[in-house]
Amino acid sequence: MITAALGRNICRGAFGVGVVTIVVLSLLSQPSMPDIDMSDKTGHFLAYGGVMTVGGLGFWSDRQRIILVIGLFLLGITMELLQGLTADRHMSLLDIGANSGGILTGLILAVSITWAVLWQDAKKA
Repeated sequence: MITAALGRNICRGAFGVGVVTIVVLSLLSQPSMPDIDMSDKTGHFLAYGGVMTVGGLGFWSDRQRIILVIGLFLLGITMELLQGLTADRHMSLLDIGANSGGILTGLILAVSITWAVLWQDAKKA
């Protein structure tokens, strides 16, 4: 059985792996990118939303989650600015919007799941 502490640690690890993956994929040259049949904006939304969800499940306090939201938002902007400096990538405000939508959705999911878990635990007590 997975304890709450172990579950949070697994989510924290997944968050770290997710952030590294976002950085690497954001800075790879376009021809090196995996060919996935999906909208670029959908990919941004899912990547940032997934990372925010596991981060929000790994870090439960409001302060920690606010730091995650701000940090991921700034990461998205930084990645877009750096893409503008590469030869075959370009900066896109729409990508920043998709990232932000994913972050907000991930936060809502993480908070909802946390509340559901805490509510179930309270019912058992």
